Amino acid sequence: SDALRATIEQALTGGSGAIVVVGPPQSGRSTTLYSLMRAYGAQRSRSNAVALEQEPLLALEPASQVLIREPLEKLMRVAMSQLPDVLMVDEPPAE
Repeated sequence: SDALRATIEQALTGGSGAIVVVGPPQSGRSTTLYSLMRAYGAQRSRSNAVALEQEPLLALEPASQVLIREPLEKLMRVAMSQLPDVLMVDEPPAE
């Protein structure tokens, strides 16, 4: 809807905030996250984006894609130490 699109655009252009995408398997979560990351990157000449993923589906330029192979808490600390403009966490492992 137009209202949802406006809300998402406002979140992408705002100075801070969070976008949470949830849904069952095969519902389009990853596709939505990738689209949002690309839209965010397209609006800026430079952005520091980090994507934590179990299985990257596509190359996500210019984000640094990190495979989730260690405890998520450790990876989050490392990612946050890079002071990212955007942090994407796609399907963290069940613990």
